[in-house]
Amino acid sequence: MVALTLIPCLTVLAQDQSTDRSEVPVGQHYLVETYRDWQRICVKTDGDDDPCHIYQLIKNKDNLPIGEITLLKVSEPEGVSAAATILTPLGTLLTSKLVLTLDDGTKVDYPFSWCDKRGCYARAAFTDDEVLSMKKGRSGTIEIETISAPGEPLTLPVSFLGFTAAIGDLR
Repeated sequence: MVALTLIPCLTVLAQDQSTDRSEVPVGQHYLVETYRDWQRICVKTDGDDDPCHIYQLIKNKDNLPIGEITLLKVSEPEGVSAAATILTPLGTLLTSKLVLTLDDGTKVDYPFSWCDKRGCYARAAFTDDEVLSMKKGRSGTIEIETISAPGEPLTLPVSFLGFTAAIGDLR
């Protein structure tokens, strides 16, 4: 039995409807739009050009929140289109890597960078080809190992439904 701490998601991210920007205090996150399984989240600034990212809450087989993916577009280095932070539960075995498998069979792995009270984080850079695979795909998986069951990977589903529209609306 694998015992992991569930991820407490940010309140704004649990919303189903977009938030009126004028009602959000400067420095706070707000939901702009939902694209099937992805959301575009921005941080209100004093100006008119708020920085945004796309987000997916990862749920386990019992439909309970267990992780998050936060992704933004990048222009450097050449050949890299997006960067992500992937949050996994406390209890993740940090000496193993997070393995992301895309719909087309592509597997990429990333080391964990740090943990805090919310969970453990891996940072990822996605190549142009990997982002294209995500756009064409329907689903993938994230595989991690836990300290309670090393050698028995825990596989979590990732959806790419809505990914193309969501990343297309990022600047």
